[in-house]
Amino acid sequence: MERLGVGQRLGKVWWPENLHGAIIKLLSSSIPQTRATLIAEDLQREDGPAQAIAELEDFVRNAAHPSTVPS
Repeated sequence: MERLGVGQRLGKVWWPENLHGAIIKLLSSSIPQTRATLIAEDLQREDGPAQAIAELEDFVRNAAHPSTVPS
């Protein structure tokens, strides 16, 4: 989330203590909200379910049948 600009990394040890401040920081800035909107638009254009199906069909079509694999 941090890499995409829509979140903040919290250390594993101190995350409970830092969570409130991180949420306040994210909610007070329009940047993460704007980035999240842009990412959502990109994801909608990508049509992930159709691409996933196409990748799976391609994999099945090109995978070697177990009986043809040399032993």
